[in-house]
Amino acid sequence: YDGHGQTLGGIKFNVTPTKNGKYTVRIEGKSTFSPDKAILLGESSKRYNDKAAGNYGEGLKMVVLKLLKEKGAENVDIASANWNVNWQLQDSGLGKKVLAYKLDEVPEFDGNYIQFDTDNVDFIKAIINSFDRFYHYNNPAFKCPDFENDMLAMKLIDEQDDGKFFINGQAF
Repeated sequence: YDGHGQTLGGIKFNVTPTKNGKYTVRIEGKSTFSPDKAILLGESSKRYNDKAAGNYGEGLKMVVLKLLKEKGAENVDIASANWNVNWQLQDSGLGKKVLAYKLDEVPEFDGNYIQFDTDNVDFIKAIINSFDRFYHYNNPAFKCPDFENDMLAMKLIDEQDDGKFFINGQAF
């Protein structure tokens, strides 16, 4: 969302069954970024974007860590432009697993993606359901506001509906 112009419009989300009973999840965006943003803490493409969350370069790495430790992924690929980073948990030699990566050059392409395999169907459904927590042109929460200016938009809803509060296009 943040690295995609504060919208999920144009994001592609694909889930493909694999032969081993898992699913390959791939989320593609249009922006490109350098591999340091995907590897190094403290490196972020959002540092000077007032509308973006974070900017310390830790969010993407935390997503990778959660996918590997809690969501059953054995590896996570992140790629953009002409590079691919493959993340895995490896033995540290100290009785704990640590986050490790391998950076490879790949044929150049326009955009970026994150890809992983999981057998957790509930997690896949949660990802799909989270899309409407952010601004995109098909999100019904952003259709036809009753009041709008440069700072604020409001939409009156039916009493039985749960309202949402959005800051910079993200639901809270």
